[in-house]
Amino acid sequence: MGFHTRLFILIMALAPLPGLLAVELFIAPLVLQDDTGNAATARLHPEADLLRNLAEAAAHDVLAVQKTGELPGGPVRSFLDAALLCQRQGYGFLLYGYVKRSEFSLSAEVKLLDSEKNTVAANFFNSDDRDHYARLMHDLAARIVEYFYNDVGLKPAGSKNNPRRNLLGFSLSLGYWTPAGNEWASVLTGLGSVSTGISFIPSSPLFLLMSREWYVSLGAGVEYGLGMNQPAHESFFLHSAKLRLPVELFVQVGAGHAFGLGAGPLFQIDTMVQDRMYDSPFVAATAVSGVAFSAEYRYAASQLFSLGLETVIDIAFYAQPLVTISPRLSLSFMPQRTPRETTNE
Repeated sequence: MGFHTRLFILIMALAPLPGLLAVELFIAPLVLQDDTGNAATARLHPEADLLRNLAEAAAHDVLAVQKTGELPGGPVRSFLDAALLCQRQGYGFLLYGYVKRSEFSLSAEVKLLDSEKNTVAANFFNSDDRDHYARLMHDLAARIVEYFYNDVGLKPAGSKNNPRRNLLGFSLSLGYWTPAGNEWASVLTGLGSVSTGISFIPSSPLFLLMSREWYVSLGAGVEYGLGMNQPAHESFFLHSAKLRLPVELFVQVGAGHAFGLGAGPLFQIDTMVQDRMYDSPFVAATAVSGVAFSAEYRYAASQLFSLGLETVIDIAFYAQPLVTISPRLSLSFMPQRTPRETTNE
């Protein structure tokens, strides 16, 4: 584990103690390119504008940003230039790159050099129309701060999250299920399932742990699953109706990305319908309780909709327990969904 990685971990551990440590981030003079011959471009100081926007967006208690000043050899134009500068000055992290003006647009690309690993840790690119230079630099700074907060895991010490409360969501899932192990697997096979559910989130985030936002979801879901016999057995269809009451714990791992684990009681009604070859049709229904477990990944495609990949494991308490595994795709709708990015005051 490298020095800067250890530093990040230590900062996250000390996040409740403001002002103790800060990651130092340096900005080299950015290269200016103008394909239009506009003399005004030469008067721009993009590194100073980027610094100002970073200072407004970042918290100095965990991310301290400053300029390198004018360099004797001119702007940093390559990875080699940046690496030599870091080695000479002892910089841990250095931002360098260019701002380019064309006839119709402005663009900027800034790279983050991690001198300890001697590699470019991230690339930040942004473009806008030629009359919105201020917006270009503002959005570029936001991307850089987002990288340190969401990808690296830094959070402002003492920052206040504005939790969204009493959130109500709805979901629809399509999946497949299969029995796992014992005698059930030799008799029964799953064909598919469809489910819908409702979830209630008292507060999001509920708490912060390791600089990540966590929340709890209480839910209720119903499912219809269809199964049939294995080829070696007389044909039948199994209709399963399930009610789950899960409690799920989710953690936000990046902008729009969340992982969750859940568990809760299960109530299941199975109806077997068999058309016998030499006898009248046979129908038998059983009701059984059980327990359900789930693991889920969600991506917030917008502030209203989330896409999910989920695996549900059900254990129905028959005399010989019926364990089923069900991978599925889900679509969730939450009218008051927590924004993808944390709001800090």
